[in-house]
Amino acid sequence: MIYTLVEVIIEYYVFVVLGMFFAMVLLELAIPAVELDQSITKRWYRNFGLGFLGVLVSRIAGPILGGLLALVVSQEDLGLFNYLALPDILAILLSFLLLDLKSWCFHKLSHMYSWLWRIHQVHHCDTNFDVSTGFRFHPIESVLGGIVSMIVIVAFGIMFEAIVLRGVYVYFVNFFTHANVNLPDTLDRCLRSLFVTPAMHRIHHSCDVRDSNTNFGTVFSIWDRMFRTYSQKSILNNTWVPVGIDDLPGSGRLGLWSLLVLPFRAKTAR
Repeated sequence: MIYTLVEVIIEYYVFVVLGMFFAMVLLELAIPAVELDQSITKRWYRNFGLGFLGVLVSRIAGPILGGLLALVVSQEDLGLFNYLALPDILAILLSFLLLDLKSWCFHKLSHMYSWLWRIHQVHHCDTNFDVSTGFRFHPIESVLGGIVSMIVIVAFGIMFEAIVLRGVYVYFVNFFTHANVNLPDTLDRCLRSLFVTPAMHRIHHSCDVRDSNTNFGTVFSIWDRMFRTYSQKSILNNTWVPVGIDDLPGSGRLGLWSLLVLPFRAKTAR
């Protein structure tokens, strides 16, 4: 079953990703959370421009290199999972958790160290919040994240199938958690008991540094709960916090080139 699913995903990878994206756009139109104060055309040009560059350096190269690396790891029996000879399904499940924990750690470090924050601030300086924000990552951040992932792949012996499944799932999660949608309270509460929701992740994008230093999770909310960085106060207060970086006035309207050079020109406090 898993192997068949992986084969289908590989064959129709682009269509699967685009389908998930447009499904989320339709959801934004159906149940928007807030009204955006900038035109979609300008925002999407900037955010998808960064996303396209990210695809060139990591979103294509990363999964391909990661997948090839995972195949080598499997053939050579490298890494902890191969040493323990874990059943495939267990190895895949553990890989999902491990790679998500890696993402949490890398995200947390990006807020702790100034040189990483310089790069990560490109993602946070968007003063609106919708599905396109999920593409707003500086190419350098994509490269650094890919390098960390490859280290984890070798160290733990992550399976090729896990890389493919995780890659597609993270695309969906990235679209979903950045979507400008207002989920019903009951559904949001149930989902965020295990997963990151748009309302939860919007808190992380808050202009308030105390809020933006919470909710670092990518897929699962368990890491923030475990490491005491979880926040749901604005959800409970039924408010939608303003997003962006106060130290960078007008940053939400920066052009593509300005965003690319931002890490080398501006450093905001975090």
